[in-house]
This record gives sequence, structure tokens and C-alpha cells, in this order.
Amino acid sequence: MPLAPSALALLLAAAPAAPPPPAAPAATSSQVAPVLHGSVGTGACATPRSDLTRVDNPCWLQLGLAPAIRLGGLELGLVYEGRDPIKLVSFLQLRPPAVTVVGASAGAVFEPGQRWRLLAAGELGWRRYMDFAGSAVNDREGAADTLYAGVTGRAGFGLRPQTGRTDRLEVSLSLRRDLTTGRATVEGVPWEVAGWSVVMGIGLVGEW
Repeated sequence: MPLAPSALALLLAAAPAAPPPPAAPAATSSQVAPVLHGSVGTGACATPRSDLTRVDNPCWLQLGLAPAIRLGGLELGLVYEGRDPIKLVSFLQLRPPAVTVVGASAGAVFEPGQRWRLLAAGELGWRRYMDFAGSAVNDREGAADTLYAGVTGRAGFGLRPQTGRTDRLEVSLSLRRDLTTGRATVEGVPWEVAGWSVVMGIGLVGEW
């Protein structure tokens, strides 16, 4: 015998409701995310000098790469800046005066409105001034090492998707100071270098 409409409604109301679909895990401040900064920049820095001469600004072109790990609002990473890739691609034929920076960084990340990615970081590391003695661009030698400390500010712009990798256009400004004096003797001529540097760059920041 078919059920009356009122009885059918009572049976449907008494039946257990289907469980809701599982919610996606919410992002937490403890999640770890890889980050990669890449840039091309220019600036000015201290120049190696001897009693006879000094070289031109060796920071006129700098390539930057900074892999890092983000833990919530904290970013820890490594810093590279220099022109070594160009030297390698040219098979060591392009060797104007140059500076290479290798260091470690720690900073705070801010994302106002999820559109901007702002980073303020401190750095500590090693800096090498190279190829300051000689002439032309392929007949140079010399290397002087220093320890340095500095600060770097980065500003990335772009919307952040809910999932997947985020790529943002990024501008950066780095201010560094040598903590020690670099010294070298090339063909009997003593050289030394120490001072400040400032480098501005533009590039991309990727975050997974």
C-alpha cells in the first residue's frame, strides 16, 4: 500500500542527514613554504685601491639569487649576488672588476591585503672583490675578502592564489657594510678595500 504524503515526509525528516564533505585544511602560521627570489640590479660599492690607482665601481651590474624557507611570518634563507654566471658563460673571458656576495638572511614577511609581499631582512656573510688589478676586461687578477653585515628590503606585487605557486614582480634595495678590510698583493703591489654598498634590483619572487 503506498505511503501517504504526510508519512513519507515524516520518514524523510527522520532519516540521518548525509555528512558534509571534508573541509580543506586551513593555512596555519606554522606551515613551511619554499621561496625563491631572483633579480637583476645595479648599484655602487667600495672600490679596491692601491697607492697608484683605484678601479671603477664594480657593482654596476649584479645578478641576485636568494633561496629561502618561509615559516609563517618568518623567512630564513641564503643570499647570492654577483656576476659569476656571466664570467662562466664567457669562459672566463669577461672579467671586469666585480664583487660577489654570499650570506645568510633572516627577516619578517608582511602581506597587507594579500596583494603586497613585503620583506625586511638582515644579512651576515662574506664578500669577495675580484679582478681589480690589470687592464682591459680579460687580463685581470686579484681577490680580497671581507665579512659584511647588511639589510635588505623587498616589495613584491601581485595577487596570491589559494593554491599552487605564487609569482610576483619584486623590487629590492640592499644596504651592506664591510666589517673587515680586504687586502691583497698583486705583482708586489698592495691593495685594500672596505666600505659601504647599495644595490637596487628588479625581478621575481616565487613562493610555493
